[in-house]
Amino acid sequence: MTFLRRTRPSRTRGRRPATLRGIRPTIQALEPRHLLAIIVPPTSDGPLHEPPVIRSVDGVLDADVTVIRAGLPGSGAPVLSGDMPIYSKPVPANYQPPAALNFAAGYQFTTADGTVLPPQFPGPLLKMEPGDTLDLILRNDLDGANDDPPPYPVAYTTNYHTHGFLVSPLGDGDNVYRAMLPDGTFRTRIELPETQQHGINWYHTHQHGSTADQVYGGLAGLIQVGDPLDPFPQYRGRFDERLLALTLGNVAVDPATGDRTPDDVGYINNNKPPYLQDWQKRVNGQLNPTFTLRPGETEIWTFASIGRTGFYNLGVVDADGEAPWQGTVIAHDGNSRDLVPRALSLDLPEPYLVEGLSFVAPGERLTMAVTAPTEPGTYYIVDNMAPDIQPLGEFFALATIVVEGDPVAEPPPVFDPVGSIPEVFSAEPDHRREFVFHSGGGNFTINGSAFPDSPIVTIQAGQVEEWTLRNTSNVDHPFHIHQNDFAVISINGETVDTSTEGGGVYDYVSMRDTITIPAKGEVVVRWRVQPHFGKYVFHCHILTHEDAGMMMGVLAVFNPEQRRIAVGAGLGQGGGVLVQDGDGNPVGRVDPLPPSWKGGVSTAVGDLDGDLIEDVIAGPARRGSRGFVSIFDGATLREITRFRPFPEHPFAGVSLASGDLDRDGRPEIIAGRVGPGGSLVRIFGPDGSLVRELAGVLPGRFPDGVTVASADYNGDNYDDLAVGAGRFREPLVVGLDGYTLGVAHAMPPQELFSFTAPGGRSSGVQVSGGYLDPATRPGLLSNLITSPMLGRGAGTVSVWNVAPSLAMVHGSPNAHSVVQIGHDASETSPPELLSQFTPLRRRSPLGLNLQFNRLGFDGSPVVVSWQNAHRPVYTTIDDDGEPVEIGPTPG
Repeated sequence: MTFLRRTRPSRTRGRRPATLRGIRPTIQALEPRHLLAIIVPPTSDGPLHEPPVIRSVDGVLDADVTVIRAGLPGSGAPVLSGDMPIYSKPVPANYQPPAALNFAAGYQFTTADGTVLPPQFPGPLLKMEPGDTLDLILRNDLDGANDDPPPYPVAYTTNYHTHGFLVSPLGDGDNVYRAMLPDGTFRTRIELPETQQHGINWYHTHQHGSTADQVYGGLAGLIQVGDPLDPFPQYRGRFDERLLALTLGNVAVDPATGDRTPDDVGYINNNKPPYLQDWQKRVNGQLNPTFTLRPGETEIWTFASIGRTGFYNLGVVDADGEAPWQGTVIAHDGNSRDLVPRALSLDLPEPYLVEGLSFVAPGERLTMAVTAPTEPGTYYIVDNMAPDIQPLGEFFALATIVVEGDPVAEPPPVFDPVGSIPEVFSAEPDHRREFVFHSGGGNFTINGSAFPDSPIVTIQAGQVEEWTLRNTSNVDHPFHIHQNDFAVISINGETVDTSTEGGGVYDYVSMRDTITIPAKGEVVVRWRVQPHFGKYVFHCHILTHEDAGMMMGVLAVFNPEQRRIAVGAGLGQGGGVLVQDGDGNPVGRVDPLPPSWKGGVSTAVGDLDGDLIEDVIAGPARRGSRGFVSIFDGATLREITRFRPFPEHPFAGVSLASGDLDRDGRPEIIAGRVGPGGSLVRIFGPDGSLVRELAGVLPGRFPDGVTVASADYNGDNYDDLAVGAGRFREPLVVGLDGYTLGVAHAMPPQELFSFTAPGGRSSGVQVSGGYLDPATRPGLLSNLITSPMLGRGAGTVSVWNVAPSLAMVHGSPNAHSVVQIGHDASETSPPELLSQFTPLRRRSPLGLNLQFNRLGFDGSPVVVSWQNAHRPVYTTIDDDGEPVEIGPTPG
């Protein structure tokens, strides 16, 4: 290797005028100078590799994707790293997790026109526009290269995450809770909103427990939405764009075959070898690639740290560490609105500053305009960050740039601010929370808990969250949250400077989706919650830390103005429904049945029309009416539609629920038939069209039919279905997996749990579900809620943790998937009873109406219980496991 030595004063900020290049201000010239070294690798992997591009067509980017693990050395079945073959390292006979597996892997895309691309890292660049749809059919072939069993249960289970997309996390969308099992085929369909910002994002696997191994192997690539220069239309199309995917790793050579394989990074504890010895940093999968610019030419570069880990402290200089290139940081993390571009000189980045202008942490993207010097010659992109996230005493070259050819006469572009400073900088937070990231002794926790044995954090659309992120560790932790962008308010007490002049320790450029919490430091972030409902996560983006537990679940729900509580008339009380908002205050009344109706009204709520306000679903709770189900708009309370769910049973009653049971991220209407006969459940679209019928879910005949509920009981971010026996039967309850319900009509749904709830031989059982008890572990599971409909136990509510009934739970040490398809629920334990309470404080011989919902500004989870629609009771469970009655918030 070549060592180029020089001396260097501290780094300056801002663009240096051309006439002053090479001149140091006097005060800096008097500072002590110290010896530095630029390490240039003796070889190069050749010209910079540019991944193939797949573009959306007519608003859709569709492709088939096979997830492939490379064969062993000598097998002739490699994947590509850059444009060079790489093989998987054999699993040692004495392998013990969490040691790295060191296999190589890649995404093999087959485009819509039949073109088959080789499996490679980085994966193909996916180019889309706001409003487009990403529609992929993924086949998991990770266990296909060799016949060896997985060295740990989820080693070859995968999924697919679009980092930076502000999209739905539900169903087949950007859902990191789902599990794509080996040898299975799975669909990912992600609809980009028109509001998705223009810039560079990335995709990668996100199966908890195996994310680090799979990303290190090569399962990652970049996604471009629009053009990074779209905010600057005067420059769009005038400059070449270059994507630079950065990774930290170690590539070794198999001694028997000469084939390249991934290997352990040799930088552990006191073993700190120099650069290139057992650790390297690569650009687009290549060591020290080369590319060319003309003198004075400007390009748009995006640096993206898309490896298992890897921090970068970047500069662009000549062989003497001089002649720094000039640039302007345009945006972070694929953002294109509310930008304050910052000019900088890309000299050696000293002194080191966590989250300085040219700093890139795992998961982050940094987009900048760079202008080559007018002097032809050889230059280098340099870095000085070691694997232990500490700056070295010397810099090393990541890539070599040759400046040659005809000079460009056009002056460098000048980028003015775009939009305004985001309003969240001045917004009063609705909620302030603190999260402590700690690592030590092999433990990686947030607030003392390791995922999945941690609570779930509930946030509400439109509200402003301010989080203080504290790091008690001796190592940095890059914080990333899915489905949202945030403003960085301060770092280690230094307020981020939002002025156009800048000059603070930290200058605002754009919103972020990833930010580094310095060791023993803290960061304050603030954002307005996006209306992407469902579960997602936040975590440390050092993926070995995430796999070890430094992750926590987030549940985004409707806010009080968007929520609806539908309290249907009880027996003998007419045919109306009293509608409340999420504070428990009256919104109005709807009348799905005539005033003379005496059989009670069954209700459910769900945003069926996509207007971000929950709608009301209502129908007869008992037999005797003409059996219509009515849908009322939650904003106007006007009837949208009505239909007969069981026309062959014209006088049947209904039990109602809403949930996404076709995997598209939008709720359907679920109706259980109330009346004599076998159990019968039907699922309908918002317009009343039949989606699926489920007959005989519960065995035998039922004098009064069945009850239904929907919630994510098994934690995979697909709504599941609970079916309970109606009155005059023993209180049987069965849970059905929502994922398999949505696969195909011909596939029988997978059973999650089956047991007899408390009650009596003819009590029947009312069912419900939601994230009610904060003691539930894993916290990503909804509670099953039951109550007998008749008998001595009527009026008592039971809250269950169904985890003991599930064959596998997402993220658990022995997990193979969220639910292992094909398991027999009879071989597992019944659900765990967490709490019992009597909300009306007395027996209720005719049973209770139950509805899980949320109440108040804080969105407290509640069971709404009533016999009389005018006197509902709202019960939550506190942190001590005690049921607590709470009241509506006065409006």
